[in-house]
Amino acid sequence: MLAGLVAPVLLGGGLDAITWGMPFQSFGLNVYYNVVVGVAAHFSVNPPLYYLGLEWFAWGPFGLLIALCALRGGRALPLPLLAAVMIFVVHSLIGHKEERFVSAALPLIFTAAGLGSVLWANRLGARWWAAVPVGWLVASAVLAAAPSARIYWEHGRGSIAAMQLINADPHTCGVAVSPPESWSATGGYTYLRPGLALFEGPAEASTAVEAGYNAIIDHAGADFTAAGYRRARCWDDPLNRSGDVRHICVWQRPGLCVANAGVPLRATMDPFVAAAIRSARK
Repeated sequence: MLAGLVAPVLLGGGLDAITWGMPFQSFGLNVYYNVVVGVAAHFSVNPPLYYLGLEWFAWGPFGLLIALCALRGGRALPLPLLAAVMIFVVHSLIGHKEERFVSAALPLIFTAAGLGSVLWANRLGARWWAAVPVGWLVASAVLAAAPSARIYWEHGRGSIAAMQLINADPHTCGVAVSPPESWSATGGYTYLRPGLALFEGPAEASTAVEAGYNAIIDHAGADFTAAGYRRARCWDDPLNRSGDVRHICVWQRPGLCVANAGVPLRATMDPFVAAAIRSARK
């Protein structure tokens, strides 16, 4: 167990040395920015029961059934449930909370709940045993179709669809992302064929004259008609449960691309994160 704990930490430190030039740099900066500077707390601070509220939002009344089954399964096999509880407790004590922080606890909870379901199903006998898996199937279908699940099904669909549309066009020879700071909302090279380069896109139509690309993925609602582009298609990309959406459009122009005629897209710090760091340091 100790070797299993130490090995990934050492590998992570080695990866930082290769990619960032210093062992454990990402580890140290994480602690520095979030504990010393307080960047995470600048984003948001939530009460200790925040995660329980999130799971209630996701599961609704079915959460009570999941909890009861997990408790029953935890009596027979306590370690998974105890580990899940520990994950929830530790992260509940930290002010800044995000749903992904406790995602590692969910498979453990479902393992305990599944065991508890089997134990209770065995008590129903052969005649009614099948009602348990059928019940879970119905519960899963209801939750998947619930309005609260829309963000999970549709988040990022606009970015993926935009990349797929561009990739399917055989005339595409270069792709720009506008504004460049929205690079993290794209699919990167995942949905692009080899040979298509990514460039920093223009913020306004008057500057959309780079010859290195003939397709633009716009996240800011700019109009590139005056620069010879036509709007191919747009999508609404859900951002969060509050109903906020990102509008993504693909703009294309006829003609070829000129090699080395654009600024390559770089991974820059998100403006919101940069503003949070500046504010926290003050």
